[in-house]
Parts: sequence; structure tokens; C-alpha cells
Amino acid sequence: LDSEGQIMSKSKGNALAVGPLLDREGSDVARLAVFFLGPSGDEVRWSEDAVTGARRFVHRLWDAFSQQAAVVRTFAGQPVQVPALSAESREVRRRLHLAVQRATEAFEGTYQFNTTISGMMEFLNVFVPASEALAQDPASGPVVAEAGLAVARILAPMAPHLAEELWERFGQKGSVLEASWPAVDPAALLVDEIELAVQVNGKVRGKVTVGASASEDEIRSAALAHPAVAGKAVKKVVVVKGRLVNIVATEG
Repeated sequence: LDSEGQIMSKSKGNALAVGPLLDREGSDVARLAVFFLGPSGDEVRWSEDAVTGARRFVHRLWDAFSQQAAVVRTFAGQPVQVPALSAESREVRRRLHLAVQRATEAFEGTYQFNTTISGMMEFLNVFVPASEALAQDPASGPVVAEAGLAVARILAPMAPHLAEELWERFGQKGSVLEASWPAVDPAALLVDEIELAVQVNGKVRGKVTVGASASEDEIRSAALAHPAVAGKAVKKVVVVKGRLVNIVATEG
């Protein structure tokens, strides 16, 4: 649909001129913008904001992995030593495998490539700020290499030119389109701790961090110890595991 919600057609004169878009942005950005508009089976309204977002994503990804290309080349194929990883490296790897999981689901049948792109954006939001911490972690090299090679392979069907250029810079032979699809490591998706919102009388007053396997009683105790509950007479505590703790209370 056009920006007014009308179906694009030549007869209406509202069809998008693809040539100028490709000349201005390149085919990778144009393709990513279309994928990012929404699920493949839905009607979507064309938006230049999608183009802007795709362009920023491409530039940010390129900047991040151009700087890490030497690390990827050096550690490509080396196994990740999980016990030796820092907390930052573990979180980067968890976010990477979440992105791989989303991409795999999309390409295996949901066709929601917009979630594939958003998953990669979320990964970058963790990876880029963690770059300095990764450089200080001696065990992080294989994690960075794993990330770079996985990102290139996920990108290949959607942004093939960018993916091929990264693949070559990473020192890989042949085409990225001939490489195997990255596999999800279920163990990488596990977390040691989770953060839960604490609601008091329906309003979020803070957060608590508990072990990922914490029992309901342990979660309840952590929430009741939160400063926002101090001095209040608690009437009811409802634990929505994995999300929040809702406390009904009156002033003590």
C-alpha cells in the first residue's frame, strides 16, 4: 500500500519507482526495507522510515564487523570455551543464538523476516556496546568469530552483497550462499538470572533479579524485600513467573 493506505498500481500512478530507490540506496537496503515492513503474508504500507532503518542497520552492522574482521579470521572454526567466558561474552552469545533461532523459524516456515531483522538489530544493540569488554576477555575470540560467520549466513538470502563482502573479509572460501545454515545452541539460550518487574497496586515500582530456576516462594521473598514495599501492609502477592510480581498492599 502507499503512504495513504491505497493499493499501489500503475493506473493510480501511486506505484513506487523502484529504479531511483535502488540507485539511491542499493539493492540490499531496498530488500531489507521491504522485509522489515511486516510479515510476508500481511498487507503493508510503504514507509520511507523502513528505508532509513534498513540503511542505519546496514551501516551499523558493517562498522561493527569490519572492525572485528581480523578477530573473525583468527578464531573462525575454534570452539567456544563456555566456562571461561565473561558475563558480557555469555550475553553476546545468548543474543546471537536468539537471533539465529528467530531467523531459522522464519526461513523454515513462518516467513516473518521482519522478526529476523529485528532480532539481528537487538543482537547488535548488545554486541556493539560490549565490544570493549569483549576485547578484554581472552576467551571471547571464538564468540566474535561465531557471531560474524552466523550474521553473514543469516543475511545472505536478504542482503547478499553485504553478506558476500563480509564473508570474504572474514577469510572464508567460496560463496556464503554455499555455506551451511548456522545452528542454534540451546545451551547458549539459558540464563543464570532473570529480572522481574515489581508492581505495587498495579504500578511498576522497581525490579528484582532472581535465579532463573528460583521457586515461587523465592521470587515472592525477593519482591517483598524490595524498598518499594517497605512500610506497607501486604494483602496479596501474585507471581507471574518470568515476567513480574504484583503486590496488593496498603500503607502500614
